Order: sequence, then C-alpha cells, then structure tokens
Amino acid sequence: MEEGTGHAALIGKIPSSPVTTPLSCTRKKLLVLDLNGILVDIVSNVPDGFKADTFIARKALFKRPFCDDFLKFLFQNFNVGVWSSRTKRNVDSVVDFVLGEMKKNLLFCWDQYHCTDTGYSTLENRQKPLVLKELKKLWNKHDRNLPWEKGTYNESNTVLLDDSPYKALRNPPHTAIFPPPYSFEDAGDKSLGNVFFKAVFFLCVLTSGK
Repeated sequence: MEEGTGHAALIGKIPSSPVTTPLSCTRKKLLVLDLNGILVDIVSNVPDGFKADTFIARKALFKRPFCDDFLKFLFQNFNVGVWSSRTKRNVDSVVDFVLGEMKKNLLFCWDQYHCTDTGYSTLENRQKPLVLKELKKLWNKHDRNLPWEKGTYNESNTVLLDDSPYKALRNPPHTAIFPPPYSFEDAGDKSLGNVFFKAVFFLCVLTSGK
C-alpha cells in the first residue's frame, strides 16, 4: 500500500481494516473534508484517452478511486462536514454528484465565503485568491446555523483533511492531515484506501488521555 506525503506520511503505517468496522471512541470527532484534490480532480481540459465522470460548470470531474467506500467509512465513524474554497454554486453541484444521498449526513457544507481571504494569490495561479480555512470559525460557531453548541469542538477533536497545507497556516498544530492531491491521470491512486485509516488513528491519538 502506497504511503502519502507530508503529515499523512508521518503518522506511519496502520493495518488495513474492513470499511464496516466502527471506530471505538465514545464520542465522534469532527472531520472537515475538502473536495477537489481529496475526493475528486476537477480540470478544464481532458486529454484524449480519458473520460470524465461528469461535467460541472464546464469543467471535467473525476472521482478518486475508493471514494465511495471512503465516504461510507467516514460517515459511520465521524461527524463530517465539507469545507471547500470554491464558490457555493460549484460546491453544491459537486457535493450533489459525489455524495449523492450521503450528503444528508453532513453537519455543514461551507464554501469560499467562509474562508479567510489573505489578499494574496496562490503561487500556482495568480488569478486564484489565497484563502485560509480557520478552524476556530467552527469552534466558535461563526455560523449560527452550525448544529452544535459553541465549545463542542476544539483542537483536540477536530481534523481538517485537505491537500493544500497553506490553508491550515493559522490553525493549531496537529489539526490537519494533508494526503497527496489526486490527479485523474494516476489510475493506480490508492490514497483513499489508506489515508482514512490513518485519520482514525490520528484522531484517537489527539484525544487519548484527555
């Protein structure tokens, strides 16, 4: 089984377990899930020989291998929310396609509006604003529609799963996992078949002894 990079790799190897195995923690932790780069690859141009799973806003969308099993595992073992840096319209469309009926289990679905705009652009795309995902907005119930009381979640029971480490710059250490981003051209990608078991381990370690 291939290893990821960054924090995901530092966690180490964890034996594979059936997706149906529940997490034996007394209280479910909050997992904040990114979309593009984690569950899907969204691209403007598709080379010959590749077929997109669907098209949204004139862009091709490819689902990552093991995506469905990964989502089922997460919803069984964690409280899950989506936080994407894309616009609400695009986020809603991607969630509808990728999660299907499972979207009703989301605690929240945040978009670019909830991100912190730094005023800068990303290095890879000068037209793309550099934004941050500050977890304190969830912990402090920045949105009153969040279905929990302020203080329910904090740095001990929350983890962001994102492929862009810079988006977590203002978050406390050990509150994010950065698996390698998915490229639709990598037919052998197995990250979702491995990283979610690391997420289980990571979250349990965060709260052990507390």
